[in-house]
Amino acid sequence: MTVTIELPNEAQRRLVEKAKLKGQSVESYLEDLVQTDIGLMDQFQPHEGKKDTRTTEEWIKAFNQWTASHQHLPFEADDSRDSIYDR
Repeated sequence: MTVTIELPNEAQRRLVEKAKLKGQSVESYLEDLVQTDIGLMDQFQPHEGKKDTRTTEEWIKAFNQWTASHQHLPFEADDSRDSIYDR
């Protein structure tokens, strides 16, 4: 699918800057964003056939962005193993 969108100059500048920071073309960066958003790409894995060249700091940043993108629960989750056994 090919999509054409009009972006304000500031949005274009930021888009190009973010793509460069990731070492990607704008097209590749946007493709990653869309695939991640719709759940087709696990952002912790490199594309098929591509080597993951991120540093530890870059991976941690991506992980923190991923966790921040999830809805916070309105309650504290019981993730202890005790809750899975009958007493």
